[in-house]
Amino acid sequence: MMKLKEQSKGKFLTTEEIQVLFGDGFTSEQDKVFFGIMLFTGCRLNEVCALETADVYDESGLVRDGIIVRNKKTLKTRTIPVCEPLRELLNNYGFNRQERYLFPSESGGHIQSNTMSIFLKKACEKVGIVGSDSNIFRRTMVAQMMNRKTPFIL
Repeated sequence: MMKLKEQSKGKFLTTEEIQVLFGDGFTSEQDKVFFGIMLFTGCRLNEVCALETADVYDESGLVRDGIIVRNKKTLKTRTIPVCEPLRELLNNYGFNRQERYLFPSESGGHIQSNTMSIFLKKACEKVGIVGSDSNIFRRTMVAQMMNRKTPFIL
């Protein structure tokens, strides 16, 4: 088990790294939306993989004011507010209303977290970001909140 001191050494992204990663690292609209959700909500990789279309969009196809996130272990849900940059990404995303999952896999069900981990690693390597892992967006969000002195609940 990792010690708390070692855990705190995890990498987070600078504003410049975020711009480069979303500008040149991610090549598809799906990747930008997927990792944008992670960045702006602090959701875990597997939580974003399992998002259903109805968790993000209402019946008329409009972005909800909050994304509904399910915890697989506890079966509890929470609603995370949608900020304007995320709303813009979601408004421009060409999702399929007929699909149950926001990020469906070709074989049915939702896209797998290991697939998205590989996409993240390749995109970071492409733009020269080292030390990334699937929690990089969670750490980045917390670091930005702390820098802005935004209150948050742990």
